[in-house]
Amino acid sequence: MSWQTDLREIISGYFADSSIEEGTLDIVLISECDPIFHQMILTTFQSAIEAASRGEQEIVNLLRGNLILHVDSPDKAGDFLNRVLTIYKDQYSLSTGEKLG
Repeated sequence: MSWQTDLREIISGYFADSSIEEGTLDIVLISECDPIFHQMILTTFQSAIEAASRGEQEIVNLLRGNLILHVDSPDKAGDFLNRVLTIYKDQYSLSTGEKLG
């Protein structure tokens, strides 16, 4: 699967009806038991953040299609994705004791 498909599924599956914190905690609960899922989460968000930093409008369209949140630029999309990834890494580290950079 592509990072775009993975991101679309993550956003719609974990954040459509939940806050960022709740959705992220749900992802951590799976990730702490599934290293492949954990790696997919990291890779997907890092790829999406890179696309946002390059100014790719595609990332805006992916997030707008799945969220009530109004994201109208790659910069705002990048801010949102960075926030989610930071919360994920913090919660994952607390849950597993593994320090993520």
